[in-house]
Amino acid sequence: MKKRNPFQFKHFIIHQENVALPVTTDACIFASFISQKIKEYPQNETILDLGMGTGVLMFFVNQILPNSKILGIEKDPSSFNTACKNISENNIQNLSILNNDFFDWGKSSEQLFDIILSNPPFFENQLESINPHKRQARHFSQNGFSDFFQLINSKLSNHGNAWIMLPYIPNNKIEAEAELDENILHWSSFGIKNNLTVCSFVTVQATEFKKPHVVFIHLKKTGSNDTSSSQSTNEFPSNIQTNQLIVYQKYRQYTKECFDLLNPFYNFGIFGVENL
Repeated sequence: MKKRNPFQFKHFIIHQENVALPVTTDACIFASFISQKIKEYPQNETILDLGMGTGVLMFFVNQILPNSKILGIEKDPSSFNTACKNISENNIQNLSILNNDFFDWGKSSEQLFDIILSNPPFFENQLESINPHKRQARHFSQNGFSDFFQLINSKLSNHGNAWIMLPYIPNNKIEAEAELDENILHWSSFGIKNNLTVCSFVTVQATEFKKPHVVFIHLKKTGSNDTSSSQSTNEFPSNIQTNQLIVYQKYRQYTKECFDLLNPFYNFGIFGVENL
């Protein structure tokens, strides 16, 4: 497995040697974006990270909410051991982690959480990598997205919020607006089937000239008084807030929005990225 250098952030370091997938820009933007969102929620004391990898998502959130109790679950032993090293080296006390498949863990655990976060394996039907570590990190195997949304519903408290990063599915045969609607309908259908309401849908694209490649989705449990509880999976969901996030305004220079998101965490000089 490829050896990678650690990431030195402003207030913590993330080792990533011998892990299936390295820390990515998308993961950091997702972590910084949701950290700003969840600090506004009145209930944010217990947080679950499904598929934590090296722990980067937990570390971002911990910087903003140092008094919250965060549990991370990771199946891959190499990533889990690296996360253990990161927690120990950064001397953070309120992070707990388990080396387990989160589907298996979900069958036995009765714990509920105020907030659930996840950057899960993206691919369900695509050709799998021959590398077993990458295959495990990138692909759902026996359990698919429907089971994943069901797991979120079963572990989310009634007042809770979930944020997940998922792939944007391109369709070059239709216009951009129709493509966006198609993605919203696709991912919302998993929520509707599992008693979850999609509240926000944020598309992320590298530049203004590129198509989106991932989405940040905000989910809440569908309440008994929520009109969306009787909604069909084929019906376009109502009341979803949609936003667009563009990462770069030119080569190696973030847009102001992304710069502002990452600035509390990034050492921009170390990363070699131009300030605005």
